[in-house]
Amino acid sequence: MTNRIKKETAELIAFPPTTWYTKSVEWLIEQESFANNFENIPVQEELVEDLFKNGIQAPILVMPNWYPICGSQRLRACVDIQQKFMGMHPILQQQVRVCRFEKEYWNCFHLWPDEEFRSKAIQVYFQTLEVAFKSIHFIEDDPMRMVKFETEGDKLKWKARDG
Repeated sequence: MTNRIKKETAELIAFPPTTWYTKSVEWLIEQESFANNFENIPVQEELVEDLFKNGIQAPILVMPNWYPICGSQRLRACVDIQQKFMGMHPILQQQVRVCRFEKEYWNCFHLWPDEEFRSKAIQVYFQTLEVAFKSIHFIEDDPMRMVKFETEGDKLKWKARDG
């Protein structure tokens, strides 16, 4: 989702407890939850080129199992760079700020009996937290650059979303 809201508005959102870490890109893409699922994330060539030149600037938001809620396309692009350069590109050693949910605060939705509604509710929950997170923590020289990548990424076919 590509929306941004005013930082002051985003700070009013009741955001679940998180812990901040600094991790290398290589470490993040090696985590089992991501390593087993990155092929479900479409590669965005223009984002690969941008990260190749500029690295990752904005923090990443992850679940307790380290799977990215906000940052999956950037990490997927880094896997592409890793594969092209046989693991020898400096972006893999780049240290990235990572905000990690301490628990699966969305698991209450699993009590809902209608599986389709439950799935959509969890998706909406993540998307709204992602908007708040980006609006608070993405401090960029050109915020529209990332919005452009997000918009283009939303248009791509995602296996988890589109089958």
